[in-house]
Amino acid sequence: MHALNSRTTLLSLVIVTALSANTVGAQTFDFGAPIPSAADSRFSTQATSPQSLSATTTFKTKTPNFFQQTLTDFRNLSSTNTLTWLAIGTVASAAVHPSDMRITREMSSAPAMEQLRTGNIIGGKEFQFGASVAAFAIGKMSGNSRVSDVAGKVLRAQIMAQTVTGVLKQTAQRQRPDGSDMRSFPSGHTSVSFASATVLQRELGWKVGAPAYAVASYVAMARVEKQKHFASDVAFGAAIGILAGRTVTIGSGEKRFAVSPVVTPGGGAISFSLVGNGKP
Repeated sequence: MHALNSRTTLLSLVIVTALSANTVGAQTFDFGAPIPSAADSRFSTQATSPQSLSATTTFKTKTPNFFQQTLTDFRNLSSTNTLTWLAIGTVASAAVHPSDMRITREMSSAPAMEQLRTGNIIGGKEFQFGASVAAFAIGKMSGNSRVSDVAGKVLRAQIMAQTVTGVLKQTAQRQRPDGSDMRSFPSGHTSVSFASATVLQRELGWKVGAPAYAVASYVAMARVEKQKHFASDVAFGAAIGILAGRTVTIGSGEKRFAVSPVVTPGGGAISFSLVGNGKP
């Protein structure tokens, strides 16, 4: 029994020795290399080169916030484009002015025109500003930068149009056709609606812009039918809205269509003129 135990122990030592030899044989040691200390390992990290820094690090340019962009929009109002559109609005409004009473009387007395009354809601500040703010918030929350960008521009154009319209209302002090107050000229519903339509057209093209301008024209006619504005009020309001939309979208859709209010027999209209095919 003692001999058997000795043989078993000897066999075990042989197996362990063989396994150890295989492990050592599989490794290569450089006995001349210094052994790194713990201190060396802490400070031996290779410095990052400028090339690797530029390849791995992205520096984001800070974009202006909504209020900074709005202030910039108002500074951009002092341009030849502004004078051009104010001149267009003045000419269109002056041309329609002699027919104001007749157009108002005919539109307000025609039964078919009662279908336009929904335009008074669509063109209202509550609807226009509410829709753009909602779209802006949805774009931000969903991370869709395109939606938030377009909605933000629409909102900025609406603010500009409403501000310019408000100043002119207080300056002109024109009485409404129904005699309700002295804020008839120009039409705020019309200016805000055309501002929204102009931004949508210049940012998204005519597939969206054409229906948007149709809605804005619908709003303008609704204001005349309700006797809240004369035709000359909405003509100048349309020019203000287009001006505001174009100011906010400087650089977008410069070679597309020219839009302008024009005088027609018995009323007014919006003219679309092809001037190029550039993309917004």
